Amino acid sequence: MFSLIRKELRPVRSLFDEFRNADFSPAQMFERTGDLIADPAVDVEEKTNEFVIRADLPGLKKDEISIEARGECLVISGVRKLDRKETGEGGRDYHERFEGSFSRTVRLPEGIESEGIQASYRDGVLEVKVPKAEDVKIKKITIN
Repeated sequence: MFSLIRKELRPVRSLFDEFRNADFSPAQMFERTGDLIADPAVDVEEKTNEFVIRADLPGLKKDEISIEARGECLVISGVRKLDRKETGEGGRDYHERFEGSFSRTVRLPEGIESEGIQASYRDGVLEVKVPKAEDVKIKKITIN
């Protein structure tokens, strides 16, 4: 029984040994997770009459951001360009800030009014307000 378990765990142990013995520089570790860092952080808040979506997009100008309503999906995309100058002094540079295109899709429940969507951008935070359709708005009921 134990030999069977040991045999099954051998590939897992091999992966751990490979990771433990690897020589990762900070830059190599960043490259391995770079695609996760490219996506902006997003908060979605449901209110009585609307959904409010906030996305962190520091360093971007509002004309570098695109917002599209596709059915029940809101797609936030754009291109981040950084001004990186070569020093030519033979030093090493290490960059963590992402450069390139990004896209983030937020799926909302059915019943949104895409015609009434409003967006604002201030201090690196994009705020998009998506109104709910009249038949799906939250209605508070008082108890008599």
